[in-house]
Amino acid sequence: MMRWKWFLGGMLLVVSNFVDAQGIDVTGTVTATTISATNLTGTIQTASQPNITTIGTLGALTVTGNITGATISGTISTASQANITRVGTLSGLTVAGGITSLNDNSNFTTTINTGSSTGLVDIGGTAAQTINIGSGASGVKTINIGTGAVANQIILGNAATAGNEVGVHVAAPTAKLHIGPGTTAVAPFKLSTGTSLTTAESGAIEYDGNAFYGTPATTNPSR
Repeated sequence: MMRWKWFLGGMLLVVSNFVDAQGIDVTGTVTATTISATNLTGTIQTASQPNITTIGTLGALTVTGNITGATISGTISTASQANITRVGTLSGLTVAGGITSLNDNSNFTTTINTGSSTGLVDIGGTAAQTINIGSGASGVKTINIGTGAVANQIILGNAATAGNEVGVHVAAPTAKLHIGPGTTAVAPFKLSTGTSLTTAESGAIEYDGNAFYGTPATTNPSR
C-alpha cells in the first residue's frame, strides 16, 4: 500500500492506494515507502544512490559512461572486447579458461611481473607442453634473458632428471648441450678472451687469448 500526500488549499490530501491506474504524471517529487509496478519508464535520477545496494539480475546493461566501484564480482562476459585497451593495475588475476593472444598485432610493450616485484613467474604446467618464445616465421627476434646489471643465474633443464637435453640451432638435441654446425663465417662454439683461473677446477675450459686450456682433474692439471 502506498500513501500519497498533496496540500490543496491548506488541506492535506492522503491517497492510500491506486488501483488499476492507467497513468500518473508527476512533475515534482514522489516520496513513498514502496513503489511497485510492472514497468517503470522514463529517467530516474538522483544526486547520489546511497540506498541502492543491489539491482537484482539484469538481462542486459548498456553504459555509455564510466563504471566505478570498489568491487565488481560475478561473471563478466562478452563476445569480444575490441575497445578495451587496458584494465589498469590489478593486484591479482586468475583466468580459468584460455587466453588466446596477448598483445597480438600491436606495438605495445608487454610487461609481466616487472619493477621491484619479487613474485615467482611460472610458465607451463605439469603436463607435456610445447612452449614457444619468438617462434614467428618472419621478423628478426631479439630475446633477452637475464640481461640486467645484476648477478643473474639461468638454469636450463633439471640436472636430477634424465632426458634433459639443450640444443642450440638443433631441432632434436641428443646431448646435454648439443650445438649445431657452424658455417664458413660463423664458428659453432667460441670462447671470449678471459683471465685464467688462479686455482684450477676440474672440468674447466678456458681461453686467455693466447692458449686454450682444459683441466681434466684438479689433482693432475694439464693446463
